[in-house]
Amino acid sequence: MRFFLLGVGLFLGCGPSATSPVANSEEKRLSMEERQRFLVLGPSTVETLFAVDLGHRIVGVSDYCHSPAAAGIPRVGGILNPNLERIIALKPDYFFVQGHHQSLQNLAHQQRVPYQETRADSLEDWFSFVRHLDEQFSQTSGEALIQVIQKELRLITQSAPKKSPSVLLVIGRQPNAAVGLTVSGPSTFLASLLTLAGGTLVPNTENVPDWYSLSEEALFEINPDIILECGPIPTQPSFTPLQLWQAAYPSLPAVKNKRVFPLSSPSITIPGPKVAQTAALIQECLLHKFAETVPKK
Repeated sequence: MRFFLLGVGLFLGCGPSATSPVANSEEKRLSMEERQRFLVLGPSTVETLFAVDLGHRIVGVSDYCHSPAAAGIPRVGGILNPNLERIIALKPDYFFVQGHHQSLQNLAHQQRVPYQETRADSLEDWFSFVRHLDEQFSQTSGEALIQVIQKELRLITQSAPKKSPSVLLVIGRQPNAAVGLTVSGPSTFLASLLTLAGGTLVPNTENVPDWYSLSEEALFEINPDIILECGPIPTQPSFTPLQLWQAAYPSLPAVKNKRVFPLSSPSITIPGPKVAQTAALIQECLLHKFAETVPKK
């Protein structure tokens, strides 16, 4: 569970939201168009930069970046354990860091290059970041991407089920049992996609963290119609996620009706260019009544 929560932190970012570079009076005098060597720590940011035609400038990514487009790019550790020597050797002229990391900010200052913290905990956060990239690098590809995604999301909304099922979004649990649950609060981008797809998040409690632990008592109180396990949640090979839920909570409506869906792709938990595909996948689960896995088109 500790490993998984670390991954979630790297996927979704942490720390203060920022959409502009940290000021540095000693930055090397290069225009944004001239900056061609990006260090990018954060899978969401990597996917976004490739989607807006800036991926060719990336020279280093984190160990947790699984984007096929970044397969040949050098790894430089993670947010919690960056390899500073390797980063210096890559000679980046721009730092993109998902969340906040003081040692990386200090390194950028020492190297006299801009340091930008990024955050994409919600759809609006991500849209704002993409528009900021357009502004920074004097282009329009980001806005074009947003328009395409917003159109796709509108089509998904139009296909929403007539009756909105209650849905529990699970992003973590123990690998051998459906206990120790970590779930989504109402302010995450996954919760936004669920609403667009036609589902109702449960519990929908205000003033909770984006991701928090759900007690067994609270689980029985909400009685979800559907359970979505989002992201690469580990499960022992001899059991399916549904079987683990059947062993732990056979009386829950979602479990009795076999509406436990594992959405295991890492991109499910990454706010970025694939959000419309994620919303469509969620909607498939809402519309599919009896299945252990998501139906294949």
